[in-house]
Amino acid sequence: MIKVFCSYSHRDRNLKEALEAHFASLRLAGRISDFWSDDEITAGTEFDPLIRRELEAAHIILLLLSADYFNSHYCWNIEAQAAMELHDGAKARVVPVLLRHVNWQVTPIKKYSVLPKNLTPATAWQDQDAVFRHVVEEVDRVVEEVLTTTRLRNSNPNVPPGPFPAPSQRGTPVNDEIFHCVPLFEDPVTARAAGITESLGDLVLQMRGDPGERRISDILLFANVNLTSRINTRGFSEAMLSLATSQCVTRLPTLGKAMRAKATGANALAFLHVPLHELRLLPESERNLRISGITWIRRILVPGRTSDRRID
Repeated sequence: MIKVFCSYSHRDRNLKEALEAHFASLRLAGRISDFWSDDEITAGTEFDPLIRRELEAAHIILLLLSADYFNSHYCWNIEAQAAMELHDGAKARVVPVLLRHVNWQVTPIKKYSVLPKNLTPATAWQDQDAVFRHVVEEVDRVVEEVLTTTRLRNSNPNVPPGPFPAPSQRGTPVNDEIFHCVPLFEDPVTARAAGITESLGDLVLQMRGDPGERRISDILLFANVNLTSRINTRGFSEAMLSLATSQCVTRLPTLGKAMRAKATGANALAFLHVPLHELRLLPESERNLRISGITWIRRILVPGRTSDRRID
């Protein structure tokens, strides 16, 4: 069972308790076995060795960030440092959660993916339940990664121990082939008769080699033209990432569903937190991804003139 450790400043206890209440749904569903914090320490207990044991037993370690968290010697210098060592040693996964406004970008936390994903502190959301639900949903994705790793280990005795492989073990060569992808472009198709916009052909990424036991990557797409697509209120476009395979994909918890791209600029899209390690559940010849639904502005209308732009 998956165990969650929560590191927080006691000045943020009310926020911690509100977040913990939302984790009850994962506990009731059997997704996690425990949400542990130092509130569970009873009187007369030597807290330091107990906290260290709980840290080392955890699969996921939440760091609840605020100015008080960084100002706490025990939170930052003891718990956070131990958590990052466990993460670097592939023994646990560190998930920072931004509670209140603080300049965390100048700290080692900047190397981690911070929640909420829009980097708006929990206290800045109008609906606190909404932000904590979002955090729990994202942590549940991490839970699924740990469970997937466990399934892979059960089916492959050569997978190294621990909830995550060590950094040097990720993406290791198989038959002397480093994990990489080969992009294949299909011919563009006209989207409108007037030719103002044009739909790009699908882009197929042929993944080669072994992605490793835990490889979460952002797939970024840049073009030398302006991309156009309907964007929803959360900044996601119509461009989709899906599996290009004839295999049954229901056993792939995330890649079995299409993922929408985040618009990161006029000519850039990003598919965030793509769990490429799930490709290991497919035969090597079927480890292909497809990007579709991308349109670009073929003809830019300027008063008095028009201009064409091309993708070379």
